Order: sequence, then structure tokens, then C-alpha cells
Amino acid sequence: MLKRLHSTYISIFERYPVLLPLAVLSVIAEMGYSLMLIFGLPLYLTESFKTGYTFVGLAIAAFTGTEMIFKPILGHLSDRIGRKPLMVAGMAASTLMPLLIAISPFTYLILFFRAVDGAGAAALWPSISAIAADVVDIRERTTALSVFNMAYMIGVGLGPVVGSLVVARFAEARFLFYMVSLLFFLSLLIAWSVSWHRQPSVAVKDGAAERETGNRATKIKEVPVKEAKNDKRPRLQGIFSRQRELFQGSLPALYLMGTIQMLGISALSPILIKYITEVMGISQSKIPILFLLPAAGIALFSIPLGRMADHIGKRTAVIIGGIMASIALWLIPFAKTLLLFLPLGIITGLGFVTAVPAWLAHITEAAPRGRIGAVMGMLGTAQGIGSVIGPIVGGYAKDILGFNMPFYISAIFLTLTTLMAALFMKKSFFDNS
Repeated sequence: MLKRLHSTYISIFERYPVLLPLAVLSVIAEMGYSLMLIFGLPLYLTESFKTGYTFVGLAIAAFTGTEMIFKPILGHLSDRIGRKPLMVAGMAASTLMPLLIAISPFTYLILFFRAVDGAGAAALWPSISAIAADVVDIRERTTALSVFNMAYMIGVGLGPVVGSLVVARFAEARFLFYMVSLLFFLSLLIAWSVSWHRQPSVAVKDGAAERETGNRATKIKEVPVKEAKNDKRPRLQGIFSRQRELFQGSLPALYLMGTIQMLGISALSPILIKYITEVMGISQSKIPILFLLPAAGIALFSIPLGRMADHIGKRTAVIIGGIMASIALWLIPFAKTLLLFLPLGIITGLGFVTAVPAWLAHITEAAPRGRIGAVMGMLGTAQGIGSVIGPIVGGYAKDILGFNMPFYISAIFLTLTTLMAALFMKKSFFDNS
């Protein structure tokens, strides 16, 4: 039993020690972002500034829009100057912005601070994904990226819990921003202290060795990985000079999948809390627990599912996970009680943690050598487009057709994403090898 637990949850951190501090950083940072989104902005803006929820939406869009714009630029920059400077700078910006929001006397100035915060997030997440691709053997990349999926789910689950405790302890919503700033400062310290060594080689298949052994054994050759900064082409080409490389092969289809997938996910963001409280009749005080329990369960299975994806193949994992999430979302409108809603929500989450890390790992394999950071940044922009459009589509669908329609829209887009995975994701050489 202990041996199985060790091989499932601990061995990946022993082989790649940098994953642990990065996972902790991801948990703390995502706690800050979810605390800001779910509690901080709605409470502070509507109570202290007496704004409407339209302005709250604008404040959220200022963050996601700037994140979308800057992710490819900063992802490219991380390939040039390194991952750590971008992570540190991003967390420094995110640490400062909540404090400025808390003391700002002008409502519209908050939009600017949120935009800067979005740039900070744009510097952080592509760098973390690129580090995982830098240090982890290509055949274990899905497992490694599942670590960050697990961290994300823990952060999303803990954020509302921390928010509810702060709101219960302090009468003024302003204190939420001090808590968020503290969380980002802790993330900054971790980003500053973390260190790692780039994987010196990549695994490639030796056909001769396979013919000699007569089985699926693979011989590993050492192939030097060239740093982007050592590229012999002229250095004065500018930041957008090699954008054509970012759209080769299947990458455009994978970017489009990211847009459609995020559109489907974010279509639920305007109505999910209201659906839980108004349609299902669950009190707002129980919402943090409603987030925490499924998030904890999903996080528990993230690494095993990632490891499974490394064995059954990334394309297969994406299709299986997509089918799970799509079916559950089609059924949720019929689940009017917690007894039915909670299992379907968990199945949806398990589908995502099965599909998303495998899909991200597939993208890192499709990226040109030395351009993983830029590709992940471009993917972030594609997802950002979906995250800007999705809430508008979901909110409008609710206003016109009721609470059920956003779930159907989400199910449609996730079903389409699954079909695209079947059509455009080619089986990787390292799948099942």
C-alpha cells in the first residue's frame, strides 16, 4: 500500500524536485486569484463603491483581457531571458496591485490595477508550464502537468474557504485584498528561491534497437537541446520575428481547441453561484464547502490520472476525459438536488483533470524546439479569447433562456473540443512507448 502511494504521488517529486515548490507556488497563487474573483471584487465594488455587477464584469475582463494579450509576449520573453525573471516580476506585480486597489479612491482606476494584475498572471503561468517541459522527460510530461492541475484545483477549493473566513472575521471587504496581497507575496518568495536544471537531452526512438530486441524497448540517445538564446539567426529580429513557427503543423487547431474549451468552461462563471443558491436552494454559507470537497477529491486523483494518460496515450486520455465532462454537463440541468448535482460536478472535474494535462503535454511536444514558452503563451491568448467571450455568452443565454441554457452551451463546446481532439491530435511517438 505504502509502496503504491509512493509510486503514485511521491516518486514524480523525487525525480524532478522542482515540481514541489512550483506546485506549492501554484496553490498559493491560485488561492489569491480565486479569492479575488469570487469574493474580493464582487463584495468590495458593490458594497464600498456601490457599483453594479456590470462593472464587476468589466474588472474581471480587464484582468483576463490583459492576460490574454501578454501571455504570448511574455511566454516568448521567457524563452529568451529565462523563466525565473518572468515569474518573479509577475508575482511582484500581483503582490502590489491588491494593495493599490484597497486604497484607490477612484473606481475606474481599479480597472487599470486589474489589467496590471493580469499581466502578472500572464508572466507566471506560461513560465511554470515551460519549466515542467524543460526538466521532465517527455514520456512523463502529462504526469508532471497533472501536478499543476492538482495544485490549481486545491487553490480553487481553498480560495473561497479563506474568503469566507476573512469576511466572517472582518466586517470590511477591504481586508480581502490584504489577504490576497499576502498570498501573492508568499508566491513571490517561492519564485525567487526556486532553482532547477534544464533537461540535458530529449528521448528519441532508435529503430535499430527496437528491431534487435524485437519488443517495444527504446534506446535513449542524447540529443542536445539548444537554448533559444543561442539561436544563430540574427538577434535583432524583434519579439514577433519568428511567429510563423508558432503556427506550424497542428498548433493552430490546438489553439482553437483552447479557445472553444475555455469558452465552454467560462460560460458557467456568471450563473454557477446563482444556480446553486436559487435553483438548488443551497445557502451561501455552505458554498465554500461545496467548492472544497469536490476540489479535494479531484485533486487527489489528478496525479494518478496523469500517470494513466502517460500510459494509455495523450490523445486517448483527452478523448476519454472530454467524453466524461461533456456527458456530465449535458445531464446537470436535470440535476435539481445536491445528491445528483455533486456527483455530476465531480465527474466533470475528473474529466478535465484527465484531459487537460494530456492535451497540454501534447502541445509541448508539438512546439518547435526552444519555443515552448512562446507556444504556451500563444495558447494562453487563445484560451483568453474564450474566457472573455464565454461569460458574456453564458450570462446572455441565462437572461434570454434561463439557467439551463448556459450548461447546454458549455456541453456543446466541450463536445466540440472532444471531436476536435479525435480529428487533430495525432498519436505521439512517446505514447505507449
